[in-house]
Amino acid sequence: MKRKRFILLAVILLLVFTACSNQQKTVESQTDKASTKVDSKKEAWEQELYELAKKEGKISIVGWPSENREALLEEFEKEYPGIKVNFIGMRYTDAMVKLREEQNNGKYLADVQIEGLAAQFDDLNKYIVNPDIKNDDNWHGGFAKGFDALKGSNYEGQYIYGVQASPQILINNDVIPEGEIKTFEDLLKSEYSGKIVGYDFSIRGQSTVTLTGLARAKGEDFVTELLEKGKPVVVKDHRQIANWFATGRYPIVIGIDTTQLEEFKEKGVVKNIQTLRVEKANTYQPFALAVLKNPPNPNATKLFVNWYLSKKGQEKFVDLIGIYQSRRTDVPEVQNEYTIPWSQIEQENDVPMTSVEGTKTEDWVLEQGKNYKAGN
Repeated sequence: MKRKRFILLAVILLLVFTACSNQQKTVESQTDKASTKVDSKKEAWEQELYELAKKEGKISIVGWPSENREALLEEFEKEYPGIKVNFIGMRYTDAMVKLREEQNNGKYLADVQIEGLAAQFDDLNKYIVNPDIKNDDNWHGGFAKGFDALKGSNYEGQYIYGVQASPQILINNDVIPEGEIKTFEDLLKSEYSGKIVGYDFSIRGQSTVTLTGLARAKGEDFVTELLEKGKPVVVKDHRQIANWFATGRYPIVIGIDTTQLEEFKEKGVVKNIQTLRVEKANTYQPFALAVLKNPPNPNATKLFVNWYLSKKGQEKFVDLIGIYQSRRTDVPEVQNEYTIPWSQIEQENDVPMTSVEGTKTEDWVLEQGKNYKAGN
């Protein structure tokens, strides 16, 4: 009797084990199918590269220190789970110094720089495998213009994917009624003398960008006259500039950190802002992508480059950064008071600030800044 009970118990346990095993296989099979279904959305080159990048598991990216840059890179993490972005937020000049010092000491710790001034970098073309990226129809001026615009400069080899055209000067219409200032020439009137503020333009920044664009659009003599008659106050504090402009102490600003200004707008400190622009802008501050020399995570780097320059990546760039136009023609334009639309950009003759021609004019502006005394 005991023997029969034992056999019966063994049979029951075997049936239970078999059922559980089959259920587990079913779950695994469903998981595999789900995984295959997700992966099937990716192109063959993308899936292969993603698998290689997952083995590295990370990528280090240098960019301007701000929450919107972090949010942008989080989109890459969402698109490719398993690859963690180490974001190194630094101002342009600080990043240049840090990267050069590391590279000169044989340390190659960062993979990509998404904007600003790179140190030693690799040939970006080697990292592009997505055929969509090199389609001329997808870029204003064609794909190659992103490289060609920097030929002969210190930044040759970087790729310009985004632009913010210049010049444009902001006016606080809560203080100066809309319509009083219609042209840049109006700024030369005596009633606006001493009512202008900007960042110290002996240092590269928003004000040098604006004055460089103004010098190329209206001539260097016009900039000289504006400084002599307008007597702008210059400081080295972005938040102070935004504060003074928003509160109306200085209702005209030559170059401003728009992130800082937005905080004052959200609080209702300033409500009405006018942007003074030329009919056609021919200078722009570029957003340039660079793969740094000897990237420690080459496969993750290649995956990022192909995502970032794709339609999907550039849509995220435009949506989250908010003030730069993407050069991709299939990405919606930014439309706000801080950004010049493509219709007002002279695309045949426009040059980036970091080009040979742009740098020459900017160096002239910097020299004016060194000799400038008014407002100090």
